[in-house]
Amino acid sequence: MMNNNSANKPKPRLYANADAFMPPIRGVDWREHPWEGVVNKKPWQYNVTAALVHIDTPDLLAIVIDILRSQTERPFLHVIDSGSLEKHRVVLEQMEYESDDLEVTYLRPRAWKYSSEPVSASMDCAFALCKTEHLYATHTDVFLKRRDHIEFLLSKCNTNTPAVGYQMSPRIWTCDLWKRILSHTSSLYHMPSMRKYGVSWSMQAAFEAVSGIAADPLKASWPDTEVNIGLCLHRARVGERWPDDPDATPENPSVLMIGTEPNVPYEDDWLEHVRSTTLHNLYGGDGLCHNRSDRKILLAEAILRAQRRVAEWQSGKSDECHPASRSVQEPRILEPQKAFVEESV
Repeated sequence: MMNNNSANKPKPRLYANADAFMPPIRGVDWREHPWEGVVNKKPWQYNVTAALVHIDTPDLLAIVIDILRSQTERPFLHVIDSGSLEKHRVVLEQMEYESDDLEVTYLRPRAWKYSSEPVSASMDCAFALCKTEHLYATHTDVFLKRRDHIEFLLSKCNTNTPAVGYQMSPRIWTCDLWKRILSHTSSLYHMPSMRKYGVSWSMQAAFEAVSGIAADPLKASWPDTEVNIGLCLHRARVGERWPDDPDATPENPSVLMIGTEPNVPYEDDWLEHVRSTTLHNLYGGDGLCHNRSDRKILLAEAILRAQRRVAEWQSGKSDECHPASRSVQEPRILEPQKAFVEESV
């Protein structure tokens, strides 16, 4: 039902294999900077890097990459693979060989101590390797609805506002800390500020910090991926604010929360998020959506809408910006529309 043309359409290879692009360029004098590699546009010549943590869903990844390449502010793409099977790594390698704006880092762990640790470790890797002033973090099940989303986030993110995005989804069974933490669903980070504050995504540090607040390594939701970076910002006295609040200042920096998100698939003016798709693919379970059948329909519908949007963007349509996108985003729960899928496949 996925019907993903982006992943299946053959594209010409730029490189025969990874040896053809991996720096340093062998046999070149050091005065020629061989460590800068062979690509014409270097990663640091972009304004923003988009970091995507991936495991076992190359078809979804291809769609999200198409969306990101269609943004008015086109990012450098950094995929961190947290342990895909070989059959999926082959697809990632093909993506690498086809372009110069995509870099894939492969993690090959023997074990993870916590369920969210693959994502937090991957995000630490993304931060360490980021060569641009800003980093945009998102998921492979987040489908942007507007071409100017990253451009909008960039207009808000600076030293006074070192991060912009959505509030973490509710964890009401734990404590109120989640209300002060930025989710990484669709978030932008000012990297000089992140380095200044010495932030980390470490899950081990998160468990140590919240060990007395309902922390349980056998549960998949608390502490979650973004908890430790939120705690790092709090320790650095970085507050949080909403669009209608006073602007941040050098004396009182704060992250900007542009919307809220529930723990189920949803949409708003900026995006559709069929959340926890990878979790369901890996571990199963029906708790985060009505049932597996509904989830498959929701995902198929979201993919079809995303493909249509990309096609319109690439043809020069749908460039308008509407004022509603500048206000606080209120989520709308996604419901299956079976007729949409049946008509489209």
